[in-house]
Amino acid sequence: MASLPLPTSSYAEESSISVEPLLRRQLSRLLVETASWKAPFQEIIDVFRKKEWKAVFFGGVPRDLVLYGPSKRPRDVDIVVDCSPQELDSVVASYPFRRTRFGGFRIAFGKWSFDIWSLRNTWAFASGYMDPTFDNLPKTTFFNVEAIAAQFNTRPRKRRALYSFGFSEAISSRVLDINFEPNPFPQLCVIRGLVTAARHRFLLSSRLATYILERATRTDIAEIMHAQFAHYGVVHLRAEDIMSFMSRIEFRLKQSPSSPVSLPQMDAQQLMLPSFDHVDV
Repeated sequence: MASLPLPTSSYAEESSISVEPLLRRQLSRLLVETASWKAPFQEIIDVFRKKEWKAVFFGGVPRDLVLYGPSKRPRDVDIVVDCSPQELDSVVASYPFRRTRFGGFRIAFGKWSFDIWSLRNTWAFASGYMDPTFDNLPKTTFFNVEAIAAQFNTRPRKRRALYSFGFSEAISSRVLDINFEPNPFPQLCVIRGLVTAARHRFLLSSRLATYILERATRTDIAEIMHAQFAHYGVVHLRAEDIMSFMSRIEFRLKQSPSSPVSLPQMDAQQLMLPSFDHVDV
């Protein structure tokens, strides 16, 4: 498996452009510039353009566009659509898909993986925590650096809608924090927090560090490893890596309970971090 070189600074840090204008520009480049590797991506996008249902990229894609620009192929694309679950059924029926735990669909298409779900099926909305609106959508993410949604099927010359909840501040500070704590899979939150922080060289907020430490000590590491493999399909962090991270978190919190925590510096091959495909644009 190819490994990801750990970044020394983000694309956003190296640019004088603020985060949201940068995201608008990079998303436009991703959508407009053609390349053979984008064929499955463009096909899925065109489906929602023709339907004229409001649809957004959510979480990882807009985050990585800000951090790295459009020169790396996203592997997992989260799409939230303002339509009924039945209407969405009719769209995905022509693609190989499997249903996700929350009533959405995962489509494997070429080298791409698309997770697509109806706005009202977002877990926090379906669970009654808040009203199902695009304005509220960024408030539902567990992590602050994923609290962003960007409309992709805008009409020509119409300004692209962005929905954000502390995303710009999270990217600028490079501190990974809890955005919305209720979550049905805390073990997954633990491993995603560790992988995300290691992958992007973010600090852990003291709140998130405490959350991870409490759940990792209460939960068998085997359960976290199982959650990791079920989510990523591979093991990015070994059990000994997780234990090393736990020791570092515990030590730092004892030293300074309210300060952000940095994880031990390890190279990408040691961590088996997720990779991007480099492409020319």
